[in-house]
Amino acid sequence: MGENPDTIVDHAPSACSGCGAGLRRTDRAGVIRRQVVDLPPVCPSVTEHRLHRLRCHACRHITTAAGFAERVEQALRAASVAHFDETGIRVEGKNWWLHVACTPHLTTYLPHPQRGGEAMDEFGILTRFRGVAVHDGLMSYQDFGRKHARCNAHHLRELVAAGEAHPEHACPRIAKKTLEELNTAAHTARDADLAAIPAHIVDPLISRFVRTVNLGLLLHPPDRGRKQARHGTCCSPATSPSRSPTTKPTATYG
Repeated sequence: MGENPDTIVDHAPSACSGCGAGLRRTDRAGVIRRQVVDLPPVCPSVTEHRLHRLRCHACRHITTAAGFAERVEQALRAASVAHFDETGIRVEGKNWWLHVACTPHLTTYLPHPQRGGEAMDEFGILTRFRGVAVHDGLMSYQDFGRKHARCNAHHLRELVAAGEAHPEHACPRIAKKTLEELNTAAHTARDADLAAIPAHIVDPLISRFVRTVNLGLLLHPPDRGRKQARHGTCCSPATSPSRSPTTKPTATYG
C-alpha cells in the first residue's frame, strides 16, 4: 500500500449503524485505508528510423545505412559462437519452420516453408558465418563452415531416451551426469573470469564421457543398414563434446 497516494477520497457514515442517531464528523474513532491502483492511459510513442543513402564522391556508388535488423545480422555473422535451430510452426494451416540464430545478446528469426539448406541460404547468417555453429545435428548444417558443435541440451534428451530404452545399462546415466558436471564446471570457470575450464577439471570429465560412449557403442553397435532410433544418436562418436575447454555459454551448453 502506497504511503503517498495521488488522490484521497474520504467516506464518512451519516448515521449510526447501531441506533440510527446522526453522526458528526468531529466524533472520529479511526480510519480504514483502502487503495485502488489504476494504470495511467497508454500513450504510444512513435520513433521513425530513416536510413540515409549517400553517394560516394569517388565512384558514385550509393550506400544505404544499415537498419537495426541488418546490424543484428552482421553482428551474428561476426560472432565467435552462435546457436542455430529450426522449429516447426503452422502458417495459414500449413507446416513451416521457424529458423533462429542467436547469441546470449542477439536473436533473429526467419519463418520458411523449408527446413534445410534452401531456408538456411535465404536466412543468410550461416552463409557468411565463420565461428562455431551450435545446432541439433541436422545434416544441412554441415554444408556451412567447418566449425560445428552439437547442442548439449539435445544430448541430454537423447541420453534420457537411451536410459529409458535400456534401463539395464548405466552408460546413459553416467554420460548424462558427466555432461551436467561439464556444464557446472563451465559456469564456475566463467564466474571466476577464467577463459577456459582448468585442464585438471575438464580432461577427466571428457575422458569419462568418451569411455562411456565407447562402452555404449560396444554394447549397442549401430546398425548401418537401417535408420537409428533417436536415442541411438547419442552413441555416435560425432556427438562427443569438443575437447575445447571454452567457458563461453553458447559453446558449453546449448
